[in-house]
Amino acid sequence: MDGLRDTSPSGSPRECLTAGSEHALLALYYDELRRLARHTLRGQAGRITLQPTDLAHEAALRLIGSQAAHGIRDEGHLLSLAARVIRTTFIDEIRRRRALKREVHVVTLWEDCAAAPCAATAIDMLRFDDLLGELASFEPEGAQVVELRFYVGLTMAEIADTLGISERTAHRRWHSARAWLLHALRDS
Repeated sequence: MDGLRDTSPSGSPRECLTAGSEHALLALYYDELRRLARHTLRGQAGRITLQPTDLAHEAALRLIGSQAAHGIRDEGHLLSLAARVIRTTFIDEIRRRRALKREVHVVTLWEDCAAAPCAATAIDMLRFDDLLGELASFEPEGAQVVELRFYVGLTMAEIADTLGISERTAHRRWHSARAWLLHALRDS
């Protein structure tokens, strides 16, 4: 965006677009984008870490890529479109951050998942998946039992049947894998 501010645009939004210079248009109105971003973010300190400059940059990128930008009639239309783009960019950021907060799901590492105690271990599913991959690197059979148990929901008898092993072996692999996962989770 620094390159955009270095240009010295002149003329109306329509003239900039007719000349095919979306960059000149944004350079002309970049300060206005920042003002709109600052206004949008006022009162959000502590709740969101997005800075006005970041919001203005993201909105500018979206505005350049927008088909609606090519139909801008005048300055009012441009600012209206810019305000909409800044708002949707801001809302998208809030949704993204809320979605990140929802990434933590309760995963129970107990023999009978339905009978797990209330103190089930809550972990980030992405972290759990990383640990499962690590487990698979040195104990692939145990990782396979965990996958069948968590992701498919099979019972130990069904896991044993699926893998062609005894139910006792399935239990041993489950206990071993579960112990390693719990230890790894405590360490992280």
